[in-house]
This record gives sequence, structure tokens and C-alpha cells, in this order.
Amino acid sequence: MASGQGEDVTVLYVDSDSHEADATAERLERADERLSVRTATSAGEALQSLTDTTIDCLVSADDVGERNGLEILEAVREDYDDLPFILFADSGSEDLALEAVSAGATLYLPKTNGEEQYSVLADQICNAVERACASQRAATERRISRVVREINEALARATTRDDIDEQVCAIISAAEPYRFAWIGEHDPASNTVEPRASAGVEEEYLDRIEITTDDTETGHGPTGQAVRQGELAVLQDIPGDPRYEPWREPALERGYKSSAAIPLDYEDTVYGVLNVYADRREAFDEYERQLLSNLGETIAHAYHRIDLQRRNTEQIRQLERTNALLSTLFDTLPQGVLAEDESREVLAVNQQLFDLFDLDGSPDTVEGADCTSLAKSVSGMFTDPEGFVSRIDELISTREPVDNEALELADGRIFERSYRPLDLPEGAGHLWVYRDSTGRRRRHRELETILERMNDAVLVHGEDSTFMFVNRAAIEQYGYDEAEFLDMRPQDLDVPDEAEHVTERVERVRREGELVFETEHRGASGETFPVEINAAAVRFRGEPAILSIVPDITERKQRERELRRQVDRLDEFASVVSHDLRNPLNVAQGRIDLAREDCDSDHLDDAARGIERGLSLIDDMLTLARAGEQASDMEPVDLSEIARASWDHVETLDANIAVDIDATVRGDRSRLRQLLENLFRNAVEHGSTSPHSQARGDAVEHGSTSPRSQARGDAVEHGGTDVTVTVGSLPDGFYVEDDGPGIPDEHREDVFEPGYSEDEEGTGFGLAIVQQIVEAHDWRIRVTDGEDGGARFEITDVVFVERE
Repeated sequence: MASGQGEDVTVLYVDSDSHEADATAERLERADERLSVRTATSAGEALQSLTDTTIDCLVSADDVGERNGLEILEAVREDYDDLPFILFADSGSEDLALEAVSAGATLYLPKTNGEEQYSVLADQICNAVERACASQRAATERRISRVVREINEALARATTRDDIDEQVCAIISAAEPYRFAWIGEHDPASNTVEPRASAGVEEEYLDRIEITTDDTETGHGPTGQAVRQGELAVLQDIPGDPRYEPWREPALERGYKSSAAIPLDYEDTVYGVLNVYADRREAFDEYERQLLSNLGETIAHAYHRIDLQRRNTEQIRQLERTNALLSTLFDTLPQGVLAEDESREVLAVNQQLFDLFDLDGSPDTVEGADCTSLAKSVSGMFTDPEGFVSRIDELISTREPVDNEALELADGRIFERSYRPLDLPEGAGHLWVYRDSTGRRRRHRELETILERMNDAVLVHGEDSTFMFVNRAAIEQYGYDEAEFLDMRPQDLDVPDEAEHVTERVERVRREGELVFETEHRGASGETFPVEINAAAVRFRGEPAILSIVPDITERKQRERELRRQVDRLDEFASVVSHDLRNPLNVAQGRIDLAREDCDSDHLDDAARGIERGLSLIDDMLTLARAGEQASDMEPVDLSEIARASWDHVETLDANIAVDIDATVRGDRSRLRQLLENLFRNAVEHGSTSPHSQARGDAVEHGSTSPRSQARGDAVEHGGTDVTVTVGSLPDGFYVEDDGPGIPDEHREDVFEPGYSEDEEGTGFGLAIVQQIVEAHDWRIRVTDGEDGGARFEITDVVFVERE
């Protein structure tokens, strides 16, 4: 509403005579340029104008068609209590004037002749509007003051954010002319505002709307504007303002005519946005807007207070927990502890200190006592009483931290003292820690004696990599004296090509705890020699260190080279022998084939089987001789894949395989394949569940890696037509089992012996080859019962690796 003081005033003039109405409007606007006069020729049209437009004053003639002026006044007062209403009658009397004022008219003014009456009417309109504005402003101030007072009281009582949200919404929505209030949370990530509390005439309004803070249609309302600009935003005309289009229909259904959004910001923290809806247009004048802005700041400050109280409460609880923990820790520490302030008065002391120094009383009795006197009273326990006291004074003066300083007692014990300067709120302080290290130091001396007497070189270096201990064997092995050693680092012993790996190996020892590796060292004479380093992370003399036992392995390396030469010669010999033996047997086999063309004799079949057995023996013996060599071509091998591939290289007849493993091991692919082929062949040839094979259940193996033995037909004789072989996983390896008759307990220790077989046509080398391959990988193998009673071979100590 206009104030009437220099502002434009919108007037609605009602008269059933349209010509008279237009003429009156023109004369009023001419009489006072502040007036803007609209006209209506019926009561219905007048009431509709009040709904559609903000009117500051209504002037009505006494005869408006179907209704007179008093009847129009009664209709207006039903919805507009404070709207100035002037009855401008053609003729009048005191009775009509009294009746009009009694009915709620602001003024009754009879028409007269001449233009002056319009000037009088214009003045009366402005005066009425000014009085109405003043009265309305006073009522607004009282209403808002009451709302602000109630909210302030609620904020003072609130202990949580939820309390604030609920009380603010409830108080505002209960005050005229507000119908609904809600508080929303801004989500910067999605640019949306989600309601968190509401009160008033809502009827699922919030469920039907979407409010954003971006530059879209749903972000152009008061809420989006308030969040973006950080200040109050008002929309005074919900029915007519195009910015409210996304929410107009549900808002009008609930009687919302104007809206205000107040950001709830304190310093750099956005606590939300308060939204208020009124039941009339232009509900938020300048005064009300200012009060609402101030209210928003007050609410945000209350949020901030709640946050501070919560943080303070959490800090107090944390401090109490910390104090309780420290107090418990202080009392239960195995060391004696004493804290003193800048004036050298005891702040705290634990029972362990009393026990160490055999003091009378309890810790509580010495709090506040003079530490200088206390130190002097116990100094007689030490071999150097004056030194004990003067060293304390020196540490207090320099405030330099000290760890595990040894103190000799007159009775032979040894205490260790550590010192730390303290920064207390009231000034400097001092913390002392004492412990009896007699037993530990004795053990350290015993350990050093053991290390000193070891035949292998022992080197210990600290975190700065400088050697802190070497034994006599190290001095003899390297040719440096002890003083030289204690000024050296591990890099100084390695040959140049190896020195660059020292840092990496040291970090690995610290990370993994231990490491064994071979390298090459150089002695004082310049001579180099191979060494094996067994390094472990330890604590030595109370400090983190790495202890290395470093034997000279020159002789071992020489033996390994000699053994390799012998193995090479043996391999060469085996190859020559197998070649020389195989040639005449191949010739004999060819002659037998030619003889079969001339005659058919069982003697030829027996001879052929004998030659075949001899060739198989040569193949298996050569394989066995080579199987024990250390596996060298190590690589990741997929067990499932190699199991299926190995199965395809064995004459399996109608046997079945079930591969139930999904793991990758580190091994020699070629030898692992030999291992699986021999186990598969053994299962197929001796694992049949047919009556024929069960009758000879004590036969335990008949394996070979040669194509010849793979192709021979004796597997058919041994059964294997219905056996199922399973490859499965173990926690530290894998197994191969069959569902045949199994291996009797009395034979399980013998099956890996070379040549062991109860099959007349078997070579007895298949499982021996398997064991050799297992040992070459540093694995283990054992025989046990399968789940269905067959034989089960378990290979363990296997190293699994991740698939690449």
C-alpha cells in the first residue's frame, strides 16, 4: 500500500454510470497527480479488481446498480478490513453518514456542485491512505515484534539445529498474514534446495515443487535468488508475476499470494534458506523486509551458537577422555615418571617412581614439593651423587632432550633416564622418565658376547647406516680394525655394481623384517669375495637397527661350480649311453616288424614288448637323471590351463578330468607339465574302478614322459575306462586325485622310490620323476586318500602369484 506521502496512490472508483465514473476518475487525477484511478460499474467488477490489483483506496457512489454503496462496503469488509473506503453519495444526510461510518466506511462525503469537490475528495483519499498506512505499519511492527520476540525466546531455549528449524517455522506460520513457512538445505553439488522443516498450510506443497539455484526456470524464484545473491528476495504478486510460473498453480491452491526467501548465513557458513508465504499481495513492505533480514541473521547466529556449543561439548568430552586415558597411562607405565613446572615444583608423579627410588608416602603427598630437594634426597643411591644432581641442572638449563641415559647405582643396578622439556600453558616445564634397565643391559651384553664369539661375520648398523657393532670374525674377514669399521657403512663393503642396491635392500628389510641375499664384498686389501647376507630388523642397544650375519661363501660357490660340472658330465654321459643303447634296440624293433610280414608268432610279440620296455626304461632313466636339477626357468603358470594341456598329452581313453582350481603358481612350466602328465598317467593306468583293475589294486604307478610310453596300450589292460581325475586347490598348493581303488598305506612310503612298481610292464620311474620335480621347486608331496577312496597326491609349500 502507498503511504500517501509523495507516493502514487491507486484508487478504485465504483459507479453504475460508466460516463460518470470515467469523468470522476479524470477529475480526481487532475486534482492530484499522485492519484491513479481505476473504475468499476458493478459490485462484482469492483470485488474482482480488488482480487486482481493492489488498490490503496476504494471510492463508491451510493447507487451501484443491484447494490448500494453500503452493501458494497459490507462485501469489501469481509476480506479487506483495513482498506480505506469512502462513500461518495449524490445526496446525503447525517443519518446516512452515521450509518456509513458504523458499517466501517473510512469517510462519508456527499457530492456537491463544482470542481472543488474533487479536490476535496482527492485530499481525503490521500489522507485516508496515509492514516491507513500508518495504522497498518504500526500493526505490522507489533506483529513482527511479537514474532521476533517469540523466535528469540525459542532460539534461546534451542539446543539443536532441529529445535531451531521446527520452532521458527511454527512461530512464523502461526502469525498473520503468513500461511506457510519452511527451511531448506542448499546442495551446491546438485544446485537444489531440499526442505528440512516446515509448518502451516502446506498440504504436500513441497512434494509438488522443485526449487533449484541455477539459471533455469526453477531457479528464478525468491529461494534461488536468495541463495545466489546472499540477501533477502521477495516476490509480491504470485498470481501475476511470470517468475513464479513453475509453482503458481499449487501456490494459489493453498492461498499463497506473495513470498519471501531469507538466506540464513553467518560469516562464510550457509545454514539454509527460510521461505515465508503470505495470503495477500504486497505483504512484504520495506519495513517488514528489513525485519525479516535481521531475523535471518539472528537465526543464523543461533545456528552458529549451537555449532560452537556442540564443538565445545565434543572438545570437552574429548579432553576428558584424553585426560582419563593419560591419567591411566601415567599410573600404569612400567617406568617412573615425574613432571615439574618452571619453578621446579612437582606437578605429577606416578607410583612406579616411588617404587624405583623407594620413597616414603604416595604420589599425592609430593605434589607441589621442591624437585631440587627431592633429587638431592635420592642422590645417595648413585655411584656419583653430585653428578646425578648436576646433570639434572644441566639438562634443565639446556632443555635438550635426552634418551636412555645410563645411571650406575651403588648396589650395582643401572637406571636409565630420559628427559623432555615441556611447554605448559603457564610456562616451561620438565618431564623425567626413569627405569631399571639392569636386566635388559645384562641381556644386551650377553647377546653381544654371543655375537662376538660367532664364527661368521656379524655387522650391525643403525638408522644412519653407520656400523655400531662388528664382531671379531668380521674384523678378520674384512681386514679392518674395529675403529675403522665403526666409521663405515654397508655401501663401503660392496663392490661398485652392488653398492647401488644397498638402500633398496635396507628399506626392504625394514619393511619385511628380514631378507636373505647374496652379493660381493671387498676387504681392506682390495680382494673381493662372495657373501651371503642374512639381515633382520632388530632393536640393538635400545635403538632400531639391522643385524646382518655375513658368511664368506667362496668355498660353497666353488663346490657348486664343481657340482655343476659333474652334473653336466653326467648329463652328457646319460645322453651318450641312452643314444648308444637306443640304436640297437631300434634296429631290433625294425627287424621284428619285418619278421611279422613273413610269419605270425607270439614270440615276436613278446620280443616287441621287451624292446618297448627297454626303450621306456631308457627314456625314464634319462628323465629321472635330469629331473632333480634345480628349477631355473621360473615364471607364472596358470594351473587350470596347464592341467588341461597336460591331460591332452596323456592317453586317457574314456577317463574324465575335473579341473577345480583357479590359481597361478610360480614354477618351471616344462617340468610342471611333466609332473602333471605322470600323475595323470598313473591315475588312468592304475585308478580304474572296473572289476579288472580293482583286482590288481596294489599296482601303484606306470608313468613316463616319453611319447613311446604314452602311446603303449598296456593302459587298456590296466583299465582306466571309467576313472575320474580331479585337480583341486589347497591353501598352500594343489592336489591330483582319482576315484579308483587308491594306494594301500603300506605302499605309500615306497611309491616314490625309483624302479618301484608291481606292474610287470611298468618302469617304476613315473612317481620318482614327480618327486624329483617337486623337490626341484622346493615343494613337498605326500600321498593320502581321495574323497571317494582313490589316491590323492598333495603338493604343498607352493608359491601363488597374482595374474598379470
